[in-house]
Amino acid sequence: MEESLDRLKRTLREEVQKAEIAIDKQRDATTEAKLANQEERESIDAERESAAAERSNLENQRREILERWQYLSEQMEEVSRLREEVEAEKKELQRRSQTWFGACMCPAPDRSGEITTSGAGADKASGSATQHASHNDPAPNPYETYENNGYQSQVQTRLDLADTNH
Repeated sequence: MEESLDRLKRTLREEVQKAEIAIDKQRDATTEAKLANQEERESIDAERESAAAERSNLENQRREILERWQYLSEQMEEVSRLREEVEAEKKELQRRSQTWFGACMCPAPDRSGEITTSGAGADKASGSATQHASHNDPAPNPYETYENNGYQSQVQTRLDLADTNH
C-alpha cells in the first residue's frame, strides 16, 4: 500500500506540475494578448487623434476656401458693376457724339505724339500758314494724309476748304 500511495503522490505531483506549466503558458499567452490589445488601443487612439487633427485642418481649409470664394464673388460683383458703369458711359458718349453738335462738345484727346503728316498738306500740319505752291495747279488736293499708328486717313483741312471756295 505504501507503494501505491507513493505512486499516487508521484502521479499527483506530475499532474500538478503539468497543470502549473499549462497555467503558466496560458498566463503568458493572456499577457501577450493583453499587451497586443493595449498596443492596438494606443495605435487606434493615435489614429483617432490624427484623424481629429486632420478633420480640424480640413475644416480650417474649407473655411479659408469659403472666405476666398466670398472675396472673389465680391470682386466679381465689383468688376461687373464697373463694367456696367463703363458701358453706360460709353453708350452716353456714343449718344452724344451721334448728333452734329455733340461731336463739338466732346473734348478731343491729345494725340499730337501719335499723328504724323505726309503729302500736300504736310507744311500746314507743321504749323506754317502757307497755301499750295501755286494757284495754277490743275486740281490741288484738298485732303491731307495723316498716319495714325499705321493707319492712313485723309482729312480735308479748313484752309483747303477756304481755297476751294474762292
